[in-house]
Amino acid sequence: VDAFEVGRVEAGHTDRLDAVLTDAQPAVILTTVAAAETINAFLRYRSPQRRPRVIAVDALPDSAGRTFTPVAADSDDIAYLQYTSGSTGTPKGVKVTHGNLLHNVYLIALHMQFRPDDRVLTWLPPYHDMGLIGSMLATFCAGVPVSFMAPAAFLRRPERWLSELSKRRCTISGAPNFAYELCADKVTDEALEMLDLSSWELAYSGAEPVRADTLSRFAERFGPRGFRRDAFYPCYGMAETTL
Repeated sequence: VDAFEVGRVEAGHTDRLDAVLTDAQPAVILTTVAAAETINAFLRYRSPQRRPRVIAVDALPDSAGRTFTPVAADSDDIAYLQYTSGSTGTPKGVKVTHGNLLHNVYLIALHMQFRPDDRVLTWLPPYHDMGLIGSMLATFCAGVPVSFMAPAAFLRRPERWLSELSKRRCTISGAPNFAYELCADKVTDEALEMLDLSSWELAYSGAEPVRADTLSRFAERFGPRGFRRDAFYPCYGMAETTL
């Protein structure tokens, strides 16, 4: 749980998070020192028997790793619970097995045609399936290097996403439709002149309706800076089918 998710708690998502906690009954919540106090405040009203332990991973000493023992897992074992959005009811935890995950990761790598010289940039949060599976696990398994941005950094200044893409000469990056809309609307002419997006070969768009007018506006706005319209890769994924 990071500071971006804590912001969502304050924005009125407490019912959803409470439903997930009640359903999953986790023993531990992993977070950071910056977010731990807010998480503990959120959990304070729960009974001690239903209150998970909160661990700030950035406060653990390096020596703690010496006692870690890897756990062997079979393909039918559950890797994690992926919760649905809850837009039509209470969020439901989907049991994603290691076999489900590895099969989906293989298909993503196959269809996106990852190459050893690809470079990926993402600001998508890892508690979102597009961020966790599409941007993180698929690229890790393919051996492709990934650079990470904080979600809040993009939301505050959308041009930072494109600026980092340009500077790092990234070949793959993606986001929901709203991100392309935000860039087309908010990136200034001054910031635009500093960009070189000619290395961006695959710009995937998913996690919400993909709007043709958004893609056209983005391509028109950033085409002069090297972005190619055929880099767009509209995609669709659901938590219920891993991604």
